[in-house]
Amino acid sequence: MAKYKGAKVPTLGELYDLIRDTRHVVNVEIKTDQIVYPDIAEKVLKLEQEKGMEGRILYSSFNHYTLMELKAIKPDVKYGILYSDGLYEPWKYAKSIGARYIHPHWRTLLYPGLIEGSLAAGIGINPWTVNDEEIMALCIRHGIGVITNYPDKALAIRDGK
Repeated sequence: MAKYKGAKVPTLGELYDLIRDTRHVVNVEIKTDQIVYPDIAEKVLKLEQEKGMEGRILYSSFNHYTLMELKAIKPDVKYGILYSDGLYEPWKYAKSIGARYIHPHWRTLLYPGLIEGSLAAGIGINPWTVNDEEIMALCIRHGIGVITNYPDKALAIRDGK
């Protein structure tokens, strides 16, 4: 798009440098669903350590094999399973692979029992891409995450503005 011409996209290391002195937690999506990147798990975990971001990274991927590679290297790694369709009782699947979070497409929040079942099982929810203000409000009411293109709107809803 013309309005982004000349925009510089920071590297992951540059992002970590930018936020290291804050309390921010970063969701790092590893995009290995279409292309396999050799040693990607080792590389992102090494960068996390080198940049002093331990414990502040939540990894996610549509490729759950990638998440298992992360876990094999660092058993206490935090990760969420990204998915887009109607995974039945996703909290059970998440628990079976040691995931602490599910990252479903926002439409799946409307499936009966998804929010309640996940939260009751101790599985966090971070739906994507929540750009609808009513769905943002639903997430905020339930105390679940919001992955959005409009963080300003989500914060305004959270803060009652």
